Amino acid sequence: MKKLIILTVCIAVSFVACKKSGNTPTPIPPPVPPPPVQKNYLDFLKNTEWVGTNGGGGGGSRAQYPEPVDMKFHTDSSITIYSLFAFLSVTTPGEVTRPDSINGKIIKIDSVPGGEALITANFREIGGDQLIHITDKNKLMMSPVDTKQLVANGGLNGTIYDLSLFPAAGFSVNGTEWSGAISPDEYKYQYVPDLSTITFGSIDGTGKGVTHYTRNGIYIKQGIGDGGFTVAEISYQQPKSTGARVYMFGYNEDYSTDSNGNNRVQGRLIPYFGVLLPSGDKMLVSSHTFGNRLPYYSQTHFSYGPRGTTPVIYKK
Repeated sequence: MKKLIILTVCIAVSFVACKKSGNTPTPIPPPVPPPPVQKNYLDFLKNTEWVGTNGGGGGGSRAQYPEPVDMKFHTDSSITIYSLFAFLSVTTPGEVTRPDSINGKIIKIDSVPGGEALITANFREIGGDQLIHITDKNKLMMSPVDTKQLVANGGLNGTIYDLSLFPAAGFSVNGTEWSGAISPDEYKYQYVPDLSTITFGSIDGTGKGVTHYTRNGIYIKQGIGDGGFTVAEISYQQPKSTGARVYMFGYNEDYSTDSNGNNRVQGRLIPYFGVLLPSGDKMLVSSHTFGNRLPYYSQTHFSYGPRGTTPVIYKK
């Protein structure tokens, strides 16, 4: 009987000792799910806008400066590039066409390693297939697959695009005032004088509004039917009201004759194309209309802006 009691006590002591030894298996935590992977790079590209410059007017060597560009990816793999293009005809010597946009199509996406993408797209007007290289999902470079297009026809139809991603929310120019920079020399020239100073008024549901202009703090006025004058209100348009593109007029108050040599009492309105940069406080601008006051290569005084540099106006 004593042996049985002793044996029972030893078994009990051994059980308690094992329970305290900590040999119970530690629970394994559930696996952490991997971050969601983007199903398709096209999903990222859809409805994005990319802004910056091309080599100039559709090509580099014959342009006065790199032209402002807005590239829009649509939902169906198509792409539209908005700019002031100048394309030299390959069939009619000397003939130049000047569309305000061209359309292309994504052919394939070659690779998407580490946030980069190599995309082949076709644009008939600029030499066919183009290679688009996107890095960090916010920088885009595009150039012809056939590099000979960069020198064909003096480089007029082939060029390199250097663009940045424009914020999806965009910016409205409504209620803002813009002007060019002042030259850093002793002359203190007002750069981009046609748009210095321009104020953008209210926009309606179609993205249209009116602009006002001041010179030396005084509003530019326009004649009205009874022989009087009123503050000039000139139409402009910003697609979507917050998009990157702005279609507007500049005002050349010093221009005394029209393109036919006829005298003018008032200044001249000059159509301008503008592209907002991702910061929202800078706008690249250009005009191909006779009478604009923008930099050109043969200028001896840089009164309109630095030679070969894309004109910029700044939000005040």
